[in-house]
Amino acid sequence: MNSRTSFALLAVLTAVGTLTMSSAYADEIPQACVGCSMEDARATSNKMLMQDIPVSVWTDKTGYKQGDVIMVNGQVANVASGFPVTITVVSPL
Repeated sequence: MNSRTSFALLAVLTAVGTLTMSSAYADEIPQACVGCSMEDARATSNKMLMQDIPVSVWTDKTGYKQGDVIMVNGQVANVASGFPVTITVVSPL
C-alpha cells in the first residue's frame, strides 16, 4: 500500500468516524434532601422506585400472629384496567 492510498483510507475512516459519533447526555441526579422529614424522604424514594419498578406491594405491619388480619396494599405504575390481579401467599413454615 502506498502512502497516497494509506492517506485516503485514513481520511475516509476519519470522516466516517466523525459522522457516526453519537451524542451522550447525562441524566439529572436528584438533589439530596438535607432538611427533609423522614416522610418526605420516603415519598421521594417511593416515587423514584415506581419509575424503575412498575409494581409495588406492602403490608401494614412487619410481623403477624396467628389469626391476625393482613392488610395488603399496592400500587401499579402503568394501569391497565380489565386485567385480574392474583396474590399468592406462601407460608414460611
